[in-house]
Amino acid sequence: MDEKINGTIKISEEVIASIATTAALEIDGVLKVNQKMSPSVKNISAQLKHIVKGVNIINSEDGVDITLQITVKHGFNIPEIAQKVQKNVADALSGMTGLVIKRVNVIVTSVAEEKVKTK
Repeated sequence: MDEKINGTIKISEEVIASIATTAALEIDGVLKVNQKMSPSVKNISAQLKHIVKGVNIINSEDGVDITLQITVKHGFNIPEIAQKVQKNVADALSGMTGLVIKRVNVIVTSVAEEKVKTK
């Protein structure tokens, strides 16, 4: 049976940002994904213009570049955590959306202690 499918499928940037954020937070050692790009980071690249939920998404013909800022928990190896975030975000996005992920840029903006809630 040969079915003809008409129409397009689009995935919103909010969905892409949500998947990227969730994938980053799955990595032990990531305290949070920052919801706003700091002004100093925005100055690094003029391309960091369209930011959704703290995740910058740049679509091009050959794939997608993702940039996100994270806070790493104190005591964790920063390069190791950043590499794990890169892989997990790329795998989650390509697996769930079918997008070609060219790059996942991780900017570690701070290191912090996890706050312990007291009753």
